[in-house]
Amino acid sequence: MTATVVASPPSTSLVVPSFRRPALLRGCLAAVAAQTVVPTEVLVVARRDDEETAAVASAAAGLDVRLLRVSLPGHIPPLVAGVEAARGEVVLFVDDDCEPWPEWVATIVRHYDDPRVGGVGGRVLQPGFEDEAPAARIGRIPLSGRFDRLSLHRPPVGAEVRDVDVLRGTNMSFRRALLAGYAWDARLNRGAASDYEVALCAWVRRRGYRLVYDARAVVRHHLGPRPEIGRALDARAIRDYSHNLVYVSATALPRWQRPIAVAGAFLVGNRSSYGLATALGDLAGGRRPSWRGQVLPALRGKVEGLRSALAYARSGPAPWRGGPASGARPGGREPVE
Repeated sequence: MTATVVASPPSTSLVVPSFRRPALLRGCLAAVAAQTVVPTEVLVVARRDDEETAAVASAAAGLDVRLLRVSLPGHIPPLVAGVEAARGEVVLFVDDDCEPWPEWVATIVRHYDDPRVGGVGGRVLQPGFEDEAPAARIGRIPLSGRFDRLSLHRPPVGAEVRDVDVLRGTNMSFRRALLAGYAWDARLNRGAASDYEVALCAWVRRRGYRLVYDARAVVRHHLGPRPEIGRALDARAIRDYSHNLVYVSATALPRWQRPIAVAGAFLVGNRSSYGLATALGDLAGGRRPSWRGQVLPALRGKVEGLRSALAYARSGPAPWRGGPASGARPGGREPVE
């Protein structure tokens, strides 16, 4: 009789970027400690002057926690520092204002039995989406290139497990060996670094790997305060979002789709980044957008996104000062332009 060989689950590194939200981080780490499969290691990445976060990380019970420090602001530097320090075969990501459900890690890692899978993520439960209707298309980028990230908050119609184009940044994972080859782009480190996960997921798929969405891998997102940039959709936030929208559309999507998506951003847009059709439609409907506070910042950000895309065409992703383009080490590096 031939013995059955049962593969052991891969080792895991959980990266948790955190900045001055100690109470939320405490809840996040408690939820991680309650997992049915606890991560092999947890990497909490904090700013050098953020002692509150350091204290919570040091006091975490039931976990192998390592504290990393970065000096650069923004969302991307702590992600990169975590990836560079990770030792696990699979790197998981969750924000500090999130609490994963107990089966989250176990649900994700079982998909890595398939060597074709490069990344796995799941559903994000978020305030305001409790009564949302189920979504038929989840995590897919349509012909127009307009990605509906909100679909990842809604329950799926049909299969709970499916291949997708994009995973949500606060509930995603990738093979560490794959991430080792990714050049994190400093141009995306603006504001909340919107759409950085679209660029990352597109890069993974271009290398022939599958991205898997499993609706049973659930993370509850509490939408905590952002100490430096806030959550208000003000002119600065609109400009940063619009830059990344156009930049990612012009550099990460399939080449045939890029002009369609960029043209759609300018001609159609959305209420977070007004385009011509959306602005005219709101005017006709009696909802007057602010020219100086909404329309103009969106246009400026999109033009800046085009300029960044031209720079990308000349030299590729923007590196970080003091080292290779792959990221910022725990000491921090300035982006180079």
